[in-house]
Amino acid sequence: MALEEAKILNFRFHDLRHTCATRFADAGINFAAIGEILGHSDIRTTERYSHATEKAKREAMQKLVGIETGEQVLSKSKKKENRQAVELAC
Repeated sequence: MALEEAKILNFRFHDLRHTCATRFADAGINFAAIGEILGHSDIRTTERYSHATEKAKREAMQKLVGIETGEQVLSKSKKKENRQAVELAC
């Protein structure tokens, strides 16, 4: 079996839903859209399915540094999105 050859232990088909949500979030898709795609009736379920990757956390922190040093001129809504990304990563 492929899982055995790849030495993947404790895999459940349901794990793919977590991967899907995480990849969508990494691509910048908002949680409302992700939740609808995955069929969640509550956004909190979507938040549990999406896991911040190291890359996403690093990018969020780089955006924060840019905001703090004035390297980027962002609208208020963009700043709010960046703060939310940092909160999710932390």
